[in-house]
Formats: sequence, structure tokens, C-alpha cells
Amino acid sequence: MKSLLSVKLLPDKSFLHLFLIIIFVSACGSDIDLPNFNEETWINDINGCSGERIEMIEELELNKGMLIGLTTHELKKALGSPDNIVLYTRNQKYYHYYLNAGSQCQDVSADAEEGQKLIIKMSALDKVSNVEFPVN
Repeated sequence: MKSLLSVKLLPDKSFLHLFLIIIFVSACGSDIDLPNFNEETWINDINGCSGERIEMIEELELNKGMLIGLTTHELKKALGSPDNIVLYTRNQKYYHYYLNAGSQCQDVSADAEEGQKLIIKMSALDKVSNVEFPVN
């Protein structure tokens, strides 16, 4: 009969290494892949001044469910840095992504209106909680 002292209470090293690898990989997160959406084109249309974002809004709207719950880091990988950030109460933020040319663009006259924007609400936990698309 084995004594209590001879029973292994700690896992062997290979199990511990596997566990640490799984934790590390899951903590890194994964890239979001929005179907029929070209992230590079969206990101390169700074302030929506080229007018390419407005052409992509339908695909983004179809994938709205994939945006909800994303972290700030994941959202920035998919859509780039927001064009404007509005701080709100209780550490909430609104990320604005301009969709078309307007007063936010350098090449537009000073009396032009602000371009349409996609508004993404970030919770205090830095996760997407709501996505507001412009009304046509």
C-alpha cells in the first residue's frame, strides 16, 4: 500500500507546460474576420474623406453582431483607430468613424457639414456595447 507521502500532488512538467501554452494562446485573443469586409480599405480611408467607408457600411451592418463584445484592441485591429473619441460618464466612450467627406476633411470648404459617422459605444470594461449606423 502506498503511503500518503508517495502520492504525487503536483502535475508533471509536460502537463504544466501544456497548460501554460494554452493560457498564453487564449490570452492573446484572435483576429476578427468580418466577411466581405476589407479592413485595410476602411483603415486607409482616414476621416472618410475618400468616400470608401460609406460604400462599405452595408457589409459592416450585416456583421454588427460580430462587433458587439469586442475589446478595444480587437476593434482597433478590425477598424483602426477611431477618428474621434468622446468621453462619457462612468468611463464609457464613444468611438466615431467618419463615413464620408465633410468638415472633418482638409479638402472640403469650411462651411461644409460634418460627414456621417458610425458611432461605437465602448463600455467601462472596454468592450463594444452598441453600434449606431447613420440613418439614410
